[in-house]
Amino acid sequence: MSRPNDRFIAALVFLVLLTGACKPSAQVAEPLAGPVAAPVAQAPAPEADTPAKSVDMPALPPEACEQNEDGARAFLNQFVRSPEIRKAYTATDYAKTNADRFDIAQVDNRWVYADPTLDAVDYPRIEMKSTVRGDAFSVAYTKARFSNNDENVETYGATAEYTFTFTDGCWKLVAQTPMR
Repeated sequence: MSRPNDRFIAALVFLVLLTGACKPSAQVAEPLAGPVAAPVAQAPAPEADTPAKSVDMPALPPEACEQNEDGARAFLNQFVRSPEIRKAYTATDYAKTNADRFDIAQVDNRWVYADPTLDAVDYPRIEMKSTVRGDAFSVAYTKARFSNNDENVETYGATAEYTFTFTDGCWKLVAQTPMR
């Protein structure tokens, strides 16, 4: 039978490992010379339905890995800005067929359609609607024209959508319905 202190230490180690999953990985320090004490407790093995995350995942703010609307919004902001985060937080099956293409970008804090045939300053603005339902998060977007006051005047063209699922403690891109 384990002592209460052992369970507390194991739980503490588990929480440190769990909460560190969305933070940058620390560099490994050189070992110190001399004897090393045996660890007091070992972290429990991950549960079957929550596989361990890779320690090479790029850093995300903790709120970006929350399974709610605020977390999804924070995640999308990071996902749009960083190719490394897009690569790390894109499901393998989706990435095989859609390598490196993501149509939503931000230019001067405005959401735009990243048209590969245009310069970034000419990207058309978009209207976006996001929805979080359980472990699914979707972002539908349509090209739009805006007034000088940043009010949506009209939308035009087809709507496209990206779908993310909450997997392994954070959001991952799993599908896209392209503009047609």
